Amino acid sequence: MNLASSRSLLRVPTGSGDSIDLGVVEKFNDDEALSDLVDAIEREIQANSPHTALDRLHTYTMKKFADLLRADGIEVSPRDSLHGRVGRYINSLRRAGQIGEISDQIAKSATQIFERFNDVRNNSSLAHDNRLLSRAEGRYVFETVLSLLRFIKALDEAKFGR
Repeated sequence: MNLASSRSLLRVPTGSGDSIDLGVVEKFNDDEALSDLVDAIEREIQANSPHTALDRLHTYTMKKFADLLRADGIEVSPRDSLHGRVGRYINSLRRAGQIGEISDQIAKSATQIFERFNDVRNNSSLAHDNRLLSRAEGRYVFETVLSLLRFIKALDEAKFGR
């Protein structure tokens, strides 16, 4: 059974009347730490605190792109940056002919956004003793990252949601 199947349509109310679709935040393997991470993200979103879940979303995306790269036979290092992993993954899609010209341009922008997300994680999240983003800005960053994950999932559905 696909570990993500029960979460694929998950929309978590945030208390503000708007919900955030966390369906793309999937438990893609049996790693207990991944399960705890996904659960922690869901709890923060239910508490209407996307700005406090950004460090966990960053960790999730690091794990996700490591998993996707390994599925393509590409070596992953703990020293890799998030945008480095994303860029290498997009390059593997390009080499495999799984990405068209327009999607390639969007993917390049996505890589740049993930580079900025590294900065958010390091300087505006609970990962360190930082001043947090406001709830509204945190939600914007959170949903932008989710949107990019959905885009990448659409490009490579076969490997993304294993």
